[in-house]
Amino acid sequence: MNDNNERLKITRAIDRLRKLTQVDIINDWYDVSIGNTVDNLSDELVLEECTLASVNEKGYIIFARGRQVKWLVQKITVAESLQK
Repeated sequence: MNDNNERLKITRAIDRLRKLTQVDIINDWYDVSIGNTVDNLSDELVLEECTLASVNEKGYIIFARGRQVKWLVQKITVAESLQK
């Protein structure tokens, strides 16, 4: 019984640490496919003018069938204290 309590404590601690260090960012992808090609995409892209990519009920980004290219862009800001 004591082993089970210790395992449960460890599992809870690991889950808590994961919540503190991992962020779900699947909903933060922008679809910049419409009207763009690799030639006209730039670092100056304004994300606020782009559309968020559609996500299905499983949390996956939706792609149309066929051989179509979908350009996705994401901006991730890392705290300065973590960049050392």
